[in-house]
Amino acid sequence: MPTLQNPAAAVKDAAFTQLQNGVSIRTDRWRYSEWDEGKEAAVLFDLQNDTGESTSRAQDPAQAATVSELKAGLAAYRR
Repeated sequence: MPTLQNPAAAVKDAAFTQLQNGVSIRTDRWRYSEWDEGKEAAVLFDLQNDTGESTSRAQDPAQAATVSELKAGLAAYRR
C-alpha cells in the first residue's frame, strides 16, 4: 500500500531475469548477466554510459567490486 500511495518510493534495488541457464540482475546503473554461474560467460553493461549495451565491462579490473556486488545479489536471488 505505501508504494501505491507514493509512486516515487523505492521498492527494490534491483530486478532479476532468468532464461534457460542465464540469469541477470539490473540496477539503475548496471546490468550483469552470467551463464552457468559465470563459468560459461558473464557480461556487465554500464547503462548510464553505454545505453546500447555494446561493451561488456565484466573483465575490467576497475569494475571488479561492481561485479562482486552484483554476483552476490544473484547468489541471494538463487537461494
